[in-house]
Amino acid sequence: MKSKEFTVLIATLAVLVILLLLFANPFKQPGAHTTKGAPLFPALLAKEPARIEVDGANDVAVWKHDDEWLVAGDTEEEVFPADTAGVYRAIRAAQAALTKDLVSDNPEKQALFEVDSSGAMVRILASDSTVLADFVIGKSGSDYATNYVRPQGRNGVYLVGDRIKSQFDRAGRGLRDMFLFKMPKEDIARIDLTHADTLISLQAGENGNWEMVAPRQGMVKKDLAVRIVNTLANFRADDVVGRESNDKGFESPFIRVGVVVRDGTDHTILVGDTTAVEGRRFARVEGRAWVYEIGAYRIETLTKPVDEMLEPPPDPSDSLAVSEPASFPMTLPD
Repeated sequence: MKSKEFTVLIATLAVLVILLLLFANPFKQPGAHTTKGAPLFPALLAKEPARIEVDGANDVAVWKHDDEWLVAGDTEEEVFPADTAGVYRAIRAAQAALTKDLVSDNPEKQALFEVDSSGAMVRILASDSTVLADFVIGKSGSDYATNYVRPQGRNGVYLVGDRIKSQFDRAGRGLRDMFLFKMPKEDIARIDLTHADTLISLQAGENGNWEMVAPRQGMVKKDLAVRIVNTLANFRADDVVGRESNDKGFESPFIRVGVVVRDGTDHTILVGDTTAVEGRRFARVEGRAWVYEIGAYRIETLTKPVDEMLEPPPDPSDSLAVSEPASFPMTLPD
């Protein structure tokens, strides 16, 4: 190859490398060319939400009172504990909305995205009634995990994730806290069951095994222990009655359930009288005012007799019997 041609080739390659660095920039991080965008509702990040109002397929009102989230019932007098985790999931979905996800600013397309009067109206307020976010949630995006959202008073329509519509536009019953008790089952260290004048104490052992320490000692049946722990780790009610001061059989409960956590804290669940609904009993957590209804099937494993809880003793016939030493004929030397 002639030196002139070689020089031209080198120059051409150099130009290509420069163009690559200028336009492709292989050294930047993936996604660095995109803009994150600003929060769609910046006030929602600057101030603590204290009330949410939804006017949609379901009319919902939840508010914070004395560090507890409450949800309105079907009447003005009815108030229930709210699903706190669900409330904060909804708030986080609104906080995650970004201005970069604009899909339209044409007011004539609002009906197309269902962000007109047909959408779900949402207002989030602070404790001093300052409006932190006011928007309309429309139909789902193509992936069904997103929804079209339009801030009130604006034409812009944005795509917001986290299934935001299902987070906010839920029936009031769907936002009620239906759990008497909920925690990781690995954190439960001891269970005390007082039923029919008998206290049964169960202690967590190794490898998921449980031992009865009172009124007798022995290993609890593996499958039964699993069912008991799973019941208490996710102790869900069938309905929440509300706050009631009159006795529902909690003074002399049908069963008292004590749960001791590995950090040393303890909780007591009281199950009282039967309700007007067949197969249900009243229940509440000691120290809380909320009264629930639970189905009898939910506590069936907690009321087993001692004999049905324990592993049966080993069968003596299964042990090896002590046998006589084998005898062999002795051959005397000639």
